Amino acid sequence: MGKIIAIVGMCGSGKSVASDYLLALGYKRVYFGGVTIDKLKESGLEVTPDNEKMMREKLRSELGMGVYAKVLLPKIKELALDNDVVLDGLYSWDELVILNSEFKMTTIAVVADKKLRYDRLSKRIVRPFNNEDAIKRDVSEIENIAKAGPIAYADYYIFNNGTIVDFHKRLDEIMKNIKEWVLLSKFTKEMVDSYADKLLIGLTSEENNMVLKEFDVIEKSMEKIANIPNIEKVEPMTHALDDFTFVLREDVVEDSVPVSELLQNCDSVEDGLVSVPKVVG
Repeated sequence: MGKIIAIVGMCGSGKSVASDYLLALGYKRVYFGGVTIDKLKESGLEVTPDNEKMMREKLRSELGMGVYAKVLLPKIKELALDNDVVLDGLYSWDELVILNSEFKMTTIAVVADKKLRYDRLSKRIVRPFNNEDAIKRDVSEIENIAKAGPIAYADYYIFNNGTIVDFHKRLDEIMKNIKEWVLLSKFTKEMVDSYADKLLIGLTSEENNMVLKEFDVIEKSMEKIANIPNIEKVEPMTHALDDFTFVLREDVVEDSVPVSELLQNCDSVEDGLVSVPKVVG
């Protein structure tokens, strides 16, 4: 299974710049906005800002807020079998929840000042927006399709107010971090064998696979816990029983068993101590 990275952000923030960069690194792209455009063409409607807004809201009202993730899920699964995948333009909170339940996914939010975004939208060659259209789209996406959630909950942020060099530099930092995290969090056959050697445990191939499966169960359980709403507000437990109290005897000085009596069960005794064979250099 390849890495899956979702790029989120408001219109004009620079999501496609991030996707194009990952595309150049060998990622396969899944474009969420393409679903809207495809549905408009199927309906014989012109691709305009108003028609796009209408189709996005129509699909979600009829099929639920997670419709785009549901429609694209088979394609994402197929591509991720042998490729790293970038999801360009994930929209709603429901879509994020659906995809996070299916994949170990990383979300990168691209943000920029509103005035700068609107200026970029007015100058782009494909589907330019004037200020009025840009404002309508922003408000519609926030109010009607819960677009703010994935941006607020992103794992990483790119602040795209600077140059393309700054953008790529920040994205490179994020990709390096993701790569290191994946390497650290992913248990492999080689890692299990290495730990077994250090513990002087010889594992057969079958035993190694059994350990990997157990680690996979642990990892998936931890993911479920991490995805529980408001889990960060739950105070960690110090014991399985919340009302657990220690019952202690009174601290009274009593006679101990004589050392000579304790050593009677030992095979070898030297100067009042248990004598054992030497085991290290």
